[in-house]
Amino acid sequence: MKKLSKLIDILLYFIIGITLFAGITSVIWKKPVLFSAVRSNSMYPVFQLSSAQKAFALFS
Repeated sequence: MKKLSKLIDILLYFIIGITLFAGITSVIWKKPVLFSAVRSNSMYPVFQLSSAQKAFALFS
């Protein structure tokens, strides 16, 4: 149990270290180093007509 706790602590420190490294180097170099943000419209979906619906709308 003590070894498992130590292993979890090491993994958490490793993840925190990687995150700090990525954040600090991104600020210094002014571009993402390990992590990058991806813009997506997943939270605000854009509803558009498909090409088939546009063609049908033209003829109706």
